[in-house]
Amino acid sequence: MEDKELIRRVRNSIRAKKSQAQILNGFLDKGYKLEYAEKIIAKAKLPKRVFGIFVLFFIVFFSISIASYTLFSNNEKGNLKNPLDSLSVTGNVVGLGVGDLSDIESIEITPEFISYLLNEVGVWRLHAHPITFEKPLIITQLDDKYFSSTIGEGIETIVGSGQEADVQIGLSKEILMEILSTDEPEEIVRNYLDNGEILVTPLAGETTLLAKGYLKLYGDLE
Repeated sequence: MEDKELIRRVRNSIRAKKSQAQILNGFLDKGYKLEYAEKIIAKAKLPKRVFGIFVLFFIVFFSISIASYTLFSNNEKGNLKNPLDSLSVTGNVVGLGVGDLSDIESIEITPEFISYLLNEVGVWRLHAHPITFEKPLIITQLDDKYFSSTIGEGIETIVGSGQEADVQIGLSKEILMEILSTDEPEEIVRNYLDNGEILVTPLAGETTLLAKGYLKLYGDLE
């Protein structure tokens, strides 16, 4: 019988949960020499060992890559201007926590609002995937309007949701105005995350979210 056929049978025996001693005795009962039988069994186990080594190597490499990329990432919080600072609403100038926000329907939400929001809640801490170098991409749903934000050296936001994103954030216009009008935006976001009025929906896999820093950021906001 050829080696390939014997190797195939050994693998079937391994899948059937037979012990190495049982497999070895089967060879000896059929007249095979001990040295030859051990060689066939070793070859049958080789792919599993190689796969295990590959998985271990990948885990170590992936962990080191994330740690190194995070350590040497020079992302800093952007110095963005609050869009409300010079916005006039019903005759009042609205600043950080100043002014009348009761008539928010007249405010047109532009990409600058979303970029400022994301910057204030720490999205600038995200970074590109250390292996694929794909930048973080976030979709923000504001009522029935969508915005796409790419995080690189800064936060670039455009209208629309045509690209594949990592996560989607959903909130209302009223909540956005409240966040932009406070000195403690992260605290407001935490409260709304807790009561479900801000929804964060993962769209990418957990590995991607971990590699780009989303899981740590979400943990910081909890």
